[in-house]
Amino acid sequence: SVIGRVTLCSLQEIERLDLQINEKVWIEKRGDVIPKIYAFDEENSTALNQVPIEIPERCPTCGRRLKRIGADLYCTNDECKAILAGRIEALFKTLDIKGFGEVVCAQLVEFDQIKRLADVFRELDEDSLNIACGYKYDNAHNLVNRIHDRIKNGLTISEFIQILQIPNVGRSAGDKIQDVYDD
Repeated sequence: SVIGRVTLCSLQEIERLDLQINEKVWIEKRGDVIPKIYAFDEENSTALNQVPIEIPERCPTCGRRLKRIGADLYCTNDECKAILAGRIEALFKTLDIKGFGEVVCAQLVEFDQIKRLADVFRELDEDSLNIACGYKYDNAHNLVNRIHDRIKNGLTISEFIQILQIPNVGRSAGDKIQDVYDD
């Protein structure tokens, strides 16, 4: 099969392969599914068009300095709107509430309809969804009801742990803790 595109998001891989923009690379399919860049083509590369990949030093959303831990870059600003939007999206994903993807969560934060994670439960209403996303009342009402209905049905221990969003503690760890208390 033909590979249409490949994504390289790991700083460690970029550094390991010493990749640059406009570099010709070798790609292989891993497990017949996931394409992987495994080397750059030294014979056919032309140094004239290559541009070094600059690792960002500042958050593109708030401008605060980024902190590198391993292959990951983290914004150091606890009030960064991108971080809040990501946490809100993760919350809805944990609760399995459809209709609150990346764009909707970012708009709710951008339009100051949600200023902290707890606002999802206290402040989010039909007007908020209309202001931030342009949702009509009926659609907004259905989304708000999904949140309230989901909370009324209660949370598992695993879901509660995931909602806390403790670094490096996700679904797998939450499920293991849940198993201890289910026994």
